[in-house]
Amino acid sequence: TKDNLDILITIGNDSNYIKEEAINNSFPKDKIYSFNNYQESLKEIHNILKENDIVLLKASHGMELTKIVDYLKGESNV
Repeated sequence: TKDNLDILITIGNDSNYIKEEAINNSFPKDKIYSFNNYQESLKEIHNILKENDIVLLKASHGMELTKIVDYLKGESNV
């Protein structure tokens, strides 16, 4: 649920509706980060996340979400 999340990260133009719905459902705007592609997110992700944050990453498979997950797990240095 939104009460358990610290950060919402969306990837891709088509994910903008997720951001809007999160805002409409009282998720704090300042905790939502939207990027056009995974490369943009990798440039900022460590400035956003803090240790022990609970994060929801939302993107289609075509947005290469697995590269972000691997990067966060330390399995990639993309």
